[in-house]
Amino acid sequence: MSTSPANLKLHTDHPADAQHEEALHTEQVKQFLQAHPDFFLTHEHLLTTLHLPQTNDGTLSLVDRQNELLRNKQSTLEQKLHELHSEAQANEYRALQLHRMAVHLVSATQPCLMLEALREHLCQSFDLSAALLYLDPDTATAQTIHRLCPQFDFENNIGSALTAAWASLNQTQQAHIPRSSNELRQILRRHSLPETGSSAIIPINALHSDERLGILLLVKRNPQGFNPDMGKLFLELVGELLAASLMRTTLFTTTPSAHDGEPYSSV
Repeated sequence: MSTSPANLKLHTDHPADAQHEEALHTEQVKQFLQAHPDFFLTHEHLLTTLHLPQTNDGTLSLVDRQNELLRNKQSTLEQKLHELHSEAQANEYRALQLHRMAVHLVSATQPCLMLEALREHLCQSFDLSAALLYLDPDTATAQTIHRLCPQFDFENNIGSALTAAWASLNQTQQAHIPRSSNELRQILRRHSLPETGSSAIIPINALHSDERLGILLLVKRNPQGFNPDMGKLFLELVGELLAASLMRTTLFTTTPSAHDGEPYSSV
């Protein structure tokens, strides 16, 4: 008669057979460990799951090794938790400063005041050595802003020597931490900024279109102030805020007043 699955189950569930099978497995484990005395050197993570007796003979027991591994693991987790907490605090600070910058930009009643508020807030809140704004002179928005704010220190005003350098940087497609280049070094030297510092390039794109308005170059003296491991979200948000503020300047056009012939601001 053939052995059915039910018969097999009943056979293996017999207490005597189960004890024999457990003893067999135990012996196999013992033989394996005896044949591979260095097994736990390459599988230390298994030590934290074992239940072991204490030893008082002065030797380093597996229990001691377990405790050492657990302490190391705890230390690593505590360090990671500290890093996450620090990053969370930094992100909270950035979010708060970004909000305050948005309030300043929205509150500005003139484009020149808006640009000055932007540069001052960026430099003070984020410990920048410089915040350099380049606007593409071929865009209508840039032409309007230059007309309304001729006294503002745009990078376009520094002469033709760096026109090619800025035009090259203006080709960037997304916010990033740039590598050192001849164009970037030329710009840094022009502003007496150290070439050993760090910088971030933020493209300024018109909202709801692909028009490139220009770029914002943020510079820090600290070589690690901006690094490639940083997230780009903060930089992208700054770019969007600036783009919205620049587009808003089209509302600051001066028009003869119907009452007294004086120019007025439409905002």
